[in-house]
Amino acid sequence: QNIAQARSLYIHAFNDYANRGMVPLGVECAVKATALYYKENFFQEAFDLLRRADQIIQGWQGKAPSEKAALSYLTAKERMQMYFKMRRSENAKEQLSMMESLANQSSDEGVKNDLLYNKAIYYYTFGLNAQGNAVFKEMASKLTAKKEYDKVDEVYQTLIANGRKSGSANMVAQSYSSYMAWKDSVSALKVADEIAALKDQIATGEATIAEKDSSLSTRQFIIVGLCILVAALAAALVIGAVILM
Repeated sequence: QNIAQARSLYIHAFNDYANRGMVPLGVECAVKATALYYKENFFQEAFDLLRRADQIIQGWQGKAPSEKAALSYLTAKERMQMYFKMRRSENAKEQLSMMESLANQSSDEGVKNDLLYNKAIYYYTFGLNAQGNAVFKEMASKLTAKKEYDKVDEVYQTLIANGRKSGSANMVAQSYSSYMAWKDSVSALKVADEIAALKDQIATGEATIAEKDSSLSTRQFIIVGLCILVAALAAALVIGAVILM
């Protein structure tokens, strides 16, 4: 509710983490504070904060270039988000190119998937629908396979919203039709996942029951064996007593 206060807390946390060498947490806080800056159109302050975050990433001692690249990807992505809001497509495209380079350097599959998602958003935001469709197909396939359904859903929503803004009834109709087909396929996947999870639970339960049954049977055999042993010992004692007498 109080954006200025929240922003101040994130900046304080950023400085504190950076001073303690906890760079990933510091960068995360810097990115969140940046978003709160440009939410109120404080673009210069936002750019300055991201610049400081980049300096700390580059000065991060003893870390592999791939780790630094993954963190730099976050700051580049936030710059692109700012350029989205400013409607500066060329600047956003530059950041997107930088994000692609950093994603490749990071060797992190999660970062690469996030890049596809942001590429699709970029193309659709600036009306480059043919490129957006090509990227979207690849992204939807990968993210659906990883069960990251929310991101795919968001890109569809962006595409439909852009069609409405541009007044293209055909684009809205096609996007909505594709969206509903995807939703149906995802619903089927979710049902299959739930069935598989239930089957796993049942199998686990059956294995537990079988293990307990086996344990009970073993205990019964032990008890019977002990009873026989006790009886044999009692008989031996009786015989021994008779012999002694």
